[in-house]
Amino acid sequence: HRVGVFTLEGEWLRSLGGPGADPGRLSYPHGLELLPDGTLLVSEIGTDRIQRLDPRDGRSLGVWGASGFRMGELRTPWGVASDGEHLLVLDSGNSRVQVTTLSSIDERRRDESAPVGSPAD
Repeated sequence: HRVGVFTLEGEWLRSLGGPGADPGRLSYPHGLELLPDGTLLVSEIGTDRIQRLDPRDGRSLGVWGASGFRMGELRTPWGVASDGEHLLVLDSGNSRVQVTTLSSIDERRRDESAPVGSPAD
């Protein structure tokens, strides 16, 4: 339920997360993508979501996804990738790849009452 941060020489620096479903906590993290701005995308198969984390302190910068079958919902997201603008999620439990924008994670953070996420056009 954690992501380890190490130096290039393999020296442990810190752990991010810990068990739980609250922002900044992780439930079975599986996929990881380092973005050009230095933040991390983590796919969690225990909570069926993608979280954007600050690797310096583990703070959640946003969440995308929830359990389900509709677009914007996930079942067992095994992997995550980004081209710097789009978020691509291997939604293995639903046998598909979902694509949305990275800004959808940031929008969710600004407006917690917003819908969970929507696919990119």
